[in-house]
Amino acid sequence: MPFLLRLDCAALPRVPDLALPADGTLLFFLDQESALDACGIEAEQEFARVVYVPAGAETMDGEYVVPTGTDLEPFLAPEHEMYAGLQAELPDWLDRSENWLSATQIQLLRDMPHRKEMSALLEQLWPERQWSLPEDVFVGGYTISAQDPPEVIMMDKERQRQARSLPRAERMVAQYEEQQRVMREWVPLAQFGVPDEEYVNARFLIRHDDLAARRFDRVLSFCEFTE
Repeated sequence: MPFLLRLDCAALPRVPDLALPADGTLLFFLDQESALDACGIEAEQEFARVVYVPAGAETMDGEYVVPTGTDLEPFLAPEHEMYAGLQAELPDWLDRSENWLSATQIQLLRDMPHRKEMSALLEQLWPERQWSLPEDVFVGGYTISAQDPPEVIMMDKERQRQARSLPRAERMVAQYEEQQRVMREWVPLAQFGVPDEEYVNARFLIRHDDLAARRFDRVLSFCEFTE
């Protein structure tokens, strides 16, 4: 499986509510071609791994092996210095017509008479926000997606089925609350553009409790083709 990323945990900034290891190394592996061809979340996990190597563990140098039957070439991406950053985003429905909003969202809009001024202030304070994954690596924060975000894909199917029988306004609220539940439970462990693949993003998500317990075998991969 291609080795794509190594994170030195001791060099990562400490961020509240993100229980990253204080030391050691995280190794990310992804066979992006097979992952993109996989049908469903469970099938994709066969082609992705995250391995945690504790500080002081005995290791040995290995040989870089290119998977057989692929056109991949060995590569070594440059080292990046990690830093903490702040990026503010407003909900994407603030400018939508009320015909497309739930009752809760409509009430929120009516409770924010100065939302246009707030939006303008956000653009002034953070004019260079990232809307796609560049060559950098993002740890924590929220998922960056060109299509449906992983949180939508991971929504409970039974809750979605029950929501479909509700009136439109209640259905919209139920779907929004279910997506928020998933977002509170999961956090992006790492997101980055796959080297030498212009339109492929690697995204690894983990539950907060699994991160705190160092259960990195439970990380989920959501490889994304952006074209």
